[in-house]
Amino acid sequence: MPRLISECAVVKRVNRRLAREDQILKCCRFACRNFHYLGRYYVVDGRTNFLATTHVNLDDLAREVRAMRPCEAIADG
Repeated sequence: MPRLISECAVVKRVNRRLAREDQILKCCRFACRNFHYLGRYYVVDGRTNFLATTHVNLDDLAREVRAMRPCEAIADG
């Protein structure tokens, strides 16, 4: 059975990993007018303040930057 981790904790872990590359993971509110353009999560380059990636899958990114172990999962809610 996977160990559940809150979404907030995963975002913090990912941001600590991305900080090494001067990038920041941002969360877009559902009510935001740019939600359909950005997606729920997007990555911004910290040096230039330009979008690096839009429509980021949090689970995939967390595993890619090794912020989550294979036995961990993001808790719904």
